[in-house]
Amino acid sequence: MECKKVGEFGNFFPPAADEPRNYGGFYTQDDIRELVQYAKDRFVDIMPEIDVPGHSLAAIASYPELSCTPGAENYRVRSGERIMDWSRGAPPIALVDNTLCPANEKVYSFLDTVITQVAQLFPFEYIHMGEMKHRLIFGKRATVLKL
Repeated sequence: MECKKVGEFGNFFPPAADEPRNYGGFYTQDDIRELVQYAKDRFVDIMPEIDVPGHSLAAIASYPELSCTPGAENYRVRSGERIMDWSRGAPPIALVDNTLCPANEKVYSFLDTVITQVAQLFPFEYIHMGEMKHRLIFGKRATVLKL
């Protein structure tokens, strides 16, 4: 089967001016419980994954104080806007810092809450914590991270 290329890697089309900015969304805790039960009924375990410190734009848009980057209070959840420039190939250039600030104690309180709630929802014995694509350029510019 031929698949036609649309757009470019790492991007998708933003909504038109007359379209809602509702790409993405979230699962409610009841949705998660239902999904976990559906999987369990079929002898499947779901291992949750939490990618931090990067991949955190939704958290930063809601809690800008979790970022090291000035101006984070102006962030909003991505609905097609580019946050990475892949024009030069990999690794991409980050256009928006979607990284939690490792020097901010509030980040650890936030993560404790998130991990606790995830652990309560998923009976699997593991939670995958991982982040392999952190864009260091913003961390290098953050004065709070300099020794």
